[in-house]
Amino acid sequence: MTNYFIKARELLACEPGLVPRPFQSFTAKSTTFNIAQDPSYTHMLVHDVAAKYLLPDLPAALGDYLIREETRTAHTVAGQHHSPNTCVLPFTHLQLWTNMHLQQMSFHDPDSITRAQNINALPPSSTWPYGRFDPVVVNVDRNHQWPKSGMEVRLIMCPILVWGQRRRWMDRFLVYVQRFNIIPQSGSTRDPVTGLHILRRAQRSNGTPMGDIIPLSQLRAAVNVIPRFGKTANKRLTHSDSQALLKEFWLNKYWEKDLYHALSL
Repeated sequence: MTNYFIKARELLACEPGLVPRPFQSFTAKSTTFNIAQDPSYTHMLVHDVAAKYLLPDLPAALGDYLIREETRTAHTVAGQHHSPNTCVLPFTHLQLWTNMHLQQMSFHDPDSITRAQNINALPPSSTWPYGRFDPVVVNVDRNHQWPKSGMEVRLIMCPILVWGQRRRWMDRFLVYVQRFNIIPQSGSTRDPVTGLHILRRAQRSNGTPMGDIIPLSQLRAAVNVIPRFGKTANKRLTHSDSQALLKEFWLNKYWEKDLYHALSL
């Protein structure tokens, strides 16, 4: 089993300037991330990315991210965008990755690691008409560890800055995520029968999905969600579109042992 924690430590120990930044493997708290050295898309205009991934608010989300960086405000996914879609960004192009690996320390034994999980962020295609995006748990509160908030990774990126520019946030990967809210159940956060959380896609007041940009390092764990069909399932749904078209899901804590312990607290 590949140990990405070791790879991250090896890169961190390299002399400055010998390894390109951001590091392709790096650790945040008890989670390690690994991204391929070569991006899937090397040089795409921001507006072309927004069109390809069906994310019309991407420029506004990037503008809000930069504002939070300048004011040193915590990166969360909530409320309306403060930046217009026509805002001027200090870059025009993005590098994109369509997947990455996320690996954790064991919940009960920090000296052990779990098997790395693949996180997809694929644009729409003939096979996946709405794209293929995987759900994750994200830490949006610096004072707490995961589990905290449920998100869906829609885009993995790194801005391409003009030669000579130096920004505090340039040596990191970013993700565009869309948010799930937990639906309260009779005074509890879990369904009394299944013991599972019920998730609903968060929407803004205009009915659009609630999405925003956060650092990749705030991701904490891959999760599994199960479509919540209601009394009658739509027979036209398929494996490639049910996650995109449905609004409610079960957060499946039985999918993996360490996740079960974390979500049962």
